[in-house]
Amino acid sequence: GLIAPKTLITAEEFAFFLTDRGPYIATEAGVQALGTKIESAFDDAEMDHLPNAVAVHHKARREIWIFFPENTETTNTVGYCFNYRLQAWSGPWDMGDTFDVCSAAQLERDDQTESVILGGYDGLVREGDVVAVGAKHDVLRDGTGGTAITMEVELPTLLFGDPTAIKRLSPTQHIAADLKTAGALSVTF
Repeated sequence: GLIAPKTLITAEEFAFFLTDRGPYIATEAGVQALGTKIESAFDDAEMDHLPNAVAVHHKARREIWIFFPENTETTNTVGYCFNYRLQAWSGPWDMGDTFDVCSAAQLERDDQTESVILGGYDGLVREGDVVAVGAKHDVLRDGTGGTAITMEVELPTLLFGDPTAIKRLSPTQHIAADLKTAGALSVTF
């Protein structure tokens, strides 16, 4: 079953997720393993910290990016990319030289092109498609520095007194905010 909740994502007509045996996809027809070609990477993964793995769907590239801890690491130090049109893996991306990824989300730029943003354990947010990763889009946790990124955040339904519990209720709640460079967002339910 699912070992890392932040890897459960949807892409086109399937769901992607990570188990203790590697990555899988689920469709109406069933569940299928995807990790055959990169099995050794998941065999070397740090199992105690594998639940912290994250994945994101890069719509423009038709790819799933996944980041997880390898060997004895406690942070997501390695990344792999699965191109679902080509049914091919690329990687590993050694994140240790640049930054370790603790969160990831889809990004739609002002010109309607798609990308992803990656949050690091260092407190910085970077756009995934910037050649010099983080060169222009770093923002500290306290909101200072870098260039603000307009985004839409989709939150789970917050009911029953437990925001961490997964619920399946309609309709989905959306919040859109343009915080500019000195903005702050406060949401009350």
